[in-house]
Amino acid sequence: RLNQNLRETHGYTYGANSSFAMRRMAGPFTAGASVQSAKTDSALIEFMRELRRIRDETVPATEIDKAKAYIALGFPGNFETTGGAAAQFRDLLTYGLPLTFYATYVQRVNAVTAADVQRVARAYLDPDHFAIVIVGDRTQIEAGLRALNEGPISIRDLWGQEVR
Repeated sequence: RLNQNLRETHGYTYGANSSFAMRRMAGPFTAGASVQSAKTDSALIEFMRELRRIRDETVPATEIDKAKAYIALGFPGNFETTGGAAAQFRDLLTYGLPLTFYATYVQRVNAVTAADVQRVARAYLDPDHFAIVIVGDRTQIEAGLRALNEGPISIRDLWGQEVR
């Protein structure tokens, strides 16, 4: 959705994405894109719109079917190289998964419903409490971002120190 919106519909970026980073405990959710400086505020509006929409609206069947096909059809590629296969087996050990985990992976992906997507989005995505990090030319983007009023803005230098 993010890529479709920001790249295909608006032309703000060559690519936008989001993902949950898997860890033994809860990992972070991240979403990102490199956008044209002049469109930073507009891109943020679209990011927030899509991240709220995934919680508030049921994903259409055609969209969820396309996503499931993308995951299922790409799955064998995870085992194409020695390094790729090793990474998959490392994950079994890291997460304490059974050796049979991958035997039913595609079935489990195909079993995901639109209700599952919305339930997980509501449980784990809270756009009103995101930490939003934007990097760019402050003189070009600050005013537009402040006008959005998405929350307090903190300006940091290259070492993460607050600029006053």
